[in-house]
Amino acid sequence: MKHYRYLITCCCVAICLCCSSPQNINIESHSVNLNNNSAIAQSTPQAMPTPAETLSNDEETPEVRLQREASEFVDKILNERIANCNDMYYWAGSVSSWGNQTVKECKHKSDVDLEGEYIAPRALSEADRLNGVNAQPVEWKGHADITFETCRTSTLGSGYDGRWGQWIERLYLTINIQKAGGKWQITRVSSDNDDRLLAINCSTVNTYLKKYKQ
Repeated sequence: MKHYRYLITCCCVAICLCCSSPQNINIESHSVNLNNNSAIAQSTPQAMPTPAETLSNDEETPEVRLQREASEFVDKILNERIANCNDMYYWAGSVSSWGNQTVKECKHKSDVDLEGEYIAPRALSEADRLNGVNAQPVEWKGHADITFETCRTSTLGSGYDGRWGQWIERLYLTINIQKAGGKWQITRVSSDNDDRLLAINCSTVNTYLKKYKQ
């Protein structure tokens, strides 16, 4: 009997050990999996979109787009019609009613002051639409103002021989522009008596100065 009791006791102990071992293994493997998942989560954080990425998808409003185009158009005008040569600024104008041409020699040009407004399309009636009326003939209009601190002028035509006048303080140049029919254009130039702004470059300036420099 003792022999049988001993065998029964050993069998019970063995059964208990077999039942408890898988539980320990499962717990350990489960804890390892949690640690691995945590490590993966820490090593691959989700990137948040930056403000720049968000703004890059935004489209310009008509007001902002046309203001930018107006600034670019003015820069193009100034690059073609105001020459910066030997630390001086030169620009040529004309007076349509007289036929005179002038050349300005200036120092100390200010920054460009650009002002203007967006003109929204107007509401059209059915008759307007049938007649082909343009709801927005002018999209934007404004003006660019530039100040030159010290200038003198050489004038040709109508009794003027190109001699340089005296230096004066502050000469103002205003260029009126607009976008109409999808194209940018100069509508008016005003400075002194000039009403037009002519193309000029340093080569033209140097030739002119050789002939008319005081």
